[in-house]
Amino acid sequence: MKSHIGVLISDQVSRGGIRIPASELMAAEERGRIARAANGLPAGTPTHMQHDMHRLIGWTYTLGHLIDGSMVRAIGITDVVETDQEKADLAARTAKYWDWVRESGGGEFKKELLQKLASVSLDGATYERVEAYAVARPGLAAELYPELFAGEAVDKDGLTDYRTLTKRLKRVQPGVFEDSERGLVLFAHRYFRRSLSHRNKLNEYFLQGFDQTTRELPSVIPRLRLDPDLVGHAGSVLPMIELEYWHGPKFTDDIASIPPGASLHKADGRTREYEGVDRTHFWWKSPETRREPEGELTYRTFEVEELVEDLSPGLPDGMYGCRYAHAEYSPAASVITHFDGAIRAYPEADYMARIDNMIDHAGKHSVYTKLFRFDKAMPVAIWKRLLSDYFRGNPLIPEYLGAPPLEPHSSVQASEHEQFADEPEKLCAFIALANDSLTAELGIDATPMFLPDGRCLAAVETGGGAVHSFIRSKLDISNAIFLEPVQGTLNLARLGFRASPTLAVLISEVVAGVADALIIDANDFGLERVSVALSWPFGDMIVLLSLRGTPELLVAALRQLLTIVDPTKPPSEWIESLAELVQRLAPRSTPVCDLWDVTEGMLTCQREVATHLRYRMEEKLAQKLMADGVFISEPPEDPLPP
Repeated sequence: MKSHIGVLISDQVSRGGIRIPASELMAAEERGRIARAANGLPAGTPTHMQHDMHRLIGWTYTLGHLIDGSMVRAIGITDVVETDQEKADLAARTAKYWDWVRESGGGEFKKELLQKLASVSLDGATYERVEAYAVARPGLAAELYPELFAGEAVDKDGLTDYRTLTKRLKRVQPGVFEDSERGLVLFAHRYFRRSLSHRNKLNEYFLQGFDQTTRELPSVIPRLRLDPDLVGHAGSVLPMIELEYWHGPKFTDDIASIPPGASLHKADGRTREYEGVDRTHFWWKSPETRREPEGELTYRTFEVEELVEDLSPGLPDGMYGCRYAHAEYSPAASVITHFDGAIRAYPEADYMARIDNMIDHAGKHSVYTKLFRFDKAMPVAIWKRLLSDYFRGNPLIPEYLGAPPLEPHSSVQASEHEQFADEPEKLCAFIALANDSLTAELGIDATPMFLPDGRCLAAVETGGGAVHSFIRSKLDISNAIFLEPVQGTLNLARLGFRASPTLAVLISEVVAGVADALIIDANDFGLERVSVALSWPFGDMIVLLSLRGTPELLVAALRQLLTIVDPTKPPSEWIESLAELVQRLAPRSTPVCDLWDVTEGMLTCQREVATHLRYRMEEKLAQKLMADGVFISEPPEDPLPP
């Protein structure tokens, strides 16, 4: 198994225009951990390649929330499976997870949905949680709404007139339409989903553009294929967020100069792995003419087909589903006069023959399902955008259409007082949740250290100066050995506080004492970087809060900490205030790359590899070890005072 640590999400505005506040990111982690623990599930969620529920690759869970002067980031770890046993274990865990999601997220909805659908048979039906809690059964939606699948509003290809559809039903999301009388929703066809499957999200980019084009161009005739098999509960409709950005490039309008002929664009390794796209064929035909009621029409035909790497799980076994589009261009008017998209599905043998031929010599040997259609004049720029969005995830489309390369972009704007990547980090914080408990009113984390005779002593990092003396006044740590500051760095061992009526008062007292002592140690030891970690109960878990930075700013943060952090409340209620404190003390706009110890729920200062560490102990302990024959050297000249 391979593990990858990285940023899962931040509280900044994404390229897709979505912002989730830090308080809600933290609250989601709190709710998720509590709910999963109650149902015997591990923290985290299944991980799927490119949001495709048929491409399970691992498990991701949040390590904690990192706060610096620019933003709050959720830091997570993804375990990617490799062996057959790991894959089998992951599949079993994932199946249990989705059973829980469907039950916990749709129990009431399922009951109400069954009542709403009492007049039809649901034998063999399955239930999905997509844009709404939904039930799937062949022909279910077509049986309930025959006028939208076979009536006057439906053409010979099975496409529904979109304007008629949106008068009859209310569009509540891209591709989701509500019948307020029945309390049901219908959906765009499942072929608008990844792997052509009900388990995945609709192509929101294209369906949003489809609706927008319909409203902006009243003269066009839009048609859309609805899903005949899927019906959802209107009260359960929620947006599905996929943190993927399809950049929707702006194109030039010039296509008249494109010469006739077929061309092939081959995908790179990353596109093949992530998107499952092998290559894409494009074909512009020479100008043609035909008779229309208004006279002779000259036009050029365009075809494009995407050839995929893998079988399509949403199709019958052994079939490859390929996105296909067709358009007609009027050289005289410089507009697209017709545009449609479809899925070409191939049995394996036919697909092997197809992939070896260019599109202009491939013929028509597929099962063809048309999904949408526009007729009448459409500006080339709008057509290019719709074409690109229909082939969401395929960068070969905008590449062919002449889109400029996507430039690196940051949603964080630097101001004059902010610091940048070439300057050292000044201050940051880290909040984590852990399935653990605390038994002592005040305790300190110790690392076991084994002596030559096999005896084990506790080792704690306190520095041996003022901070050590303060902690020694609160705890009996006389039988422990202590790590001195090294390379100007002190990582104070984590201090833990159990639940009590005086919890907040005790934490405040200890934090204030540590802050005062750090000022002394910073001067005596020449400290440059310090980390302090605290923990206290949160329900059946514990909260771990780490702060790291220069002594001056860290002390400033510690002295204000308990005016902001309320240990009796969930972190989601004070994370925003803590982020404001960090940003006020040390504004900076660059990412933090040093994530030392985040897998342990803390953020500490990294030391160089093979750093020589220096330990000390109190004189009484040293004398005892010498008497026992463990040490033969004299005790240090400056043993710690009792």
